[in-house]
Amino acid sequence: LVSPLSWLLGRLDALPDPWSADALDALLQGNIAHGVFESLFEKDGQLIERDEVEVAVDEALAEVIRQQAPLLSTAQWKVERNTLRSTLIQAVKNWRDVLEVLDAKVVGVETSLKGEFSGIMIRGFSDEVVQLPGGKLAVVDFKKSSSPKRRERMELGYDCQVSLYEKMINDNPGELGVETSSDTPGIIYYTLNDQRVIADDRTGLPNNVPGLIVVSNDVSVNALDEIKGQIKKLKKGVVEMNHGSDAETFATEKALPDFALEATPLVKMFAHPDPVEGDL
Repeated sequence: LVSPLSWLLGRLDALPDPWSADALDALLQGNIAHGVFESLFEKDGQLIERDEVEVAVDEALAEVIRQQAPLLSTAQWKVERNTLRSTLIQAVKNWRDVLEVLDAKVVGVETSLKGEFSGIMIRGFSDEVVQLPGGKLAVVDFKKSSSPKRRERMELGYDCQVSLYEKMINDNPGELGVETSSDTPGIIYYTLNDQRVIADDRTGLPNNVPGLIVVSNDVSVNALDEIKGQIKKLKKGVVEMNHGSDAETFATEKALPDFALEATPLVKMFAHPDPVEGDL
């Protein structure tokens, strides 16, 4: 959606891997948060008691840091570690309350999914799959971010990640090993920084879900149409270059991040210049 050239180089394992100093950046925070949630919300597990959340987060966070980022356990990282801890405690409390209100059962954690889209095989890993009363499934993705940009992207029809997970589950409902209803699976984003639950109206969540935001339109229609178009071009050997103003365009018209534009200097090196006003 952002840069076919950057995508191609990534598939070829040809993106640069520059050295950088250790930092608690968004990627590492996200990985740590996912590890904590994976530990505390197990498949078919019982919900944590609310008054036990703080101790449970402390234990899970210490183990995830030990495995993924041992440097964060040192005194120099105390402030950053405590800030992350506070966010995770509140996020875990709120998510367990969401599951309780929904009377939902966790039936998949880091679930491997596969299916077909536009004539090609696709696969991915869903952070969590929950089953609602009546058997309907909902695919969940945790985001170590706040809700405004995600909501904007969904309202513009340019969100595709969870919608593709939803399609994969719908294509292969037996992969989870649970009895399900015939309803199309629902989609849920949970933004950890502000504890908001973002879903489309087809998911059918009740209004008493803590932090609920409902987006009424098809949240992925434009994204999936553009991906189909790019796949057709790639099958013909066509890899489109970017334009100089793409970062601004993607941010304002699609609410898409520009990470792919920054992944390699080649993207900007081969970008088309923007037309000068008055040019034909």
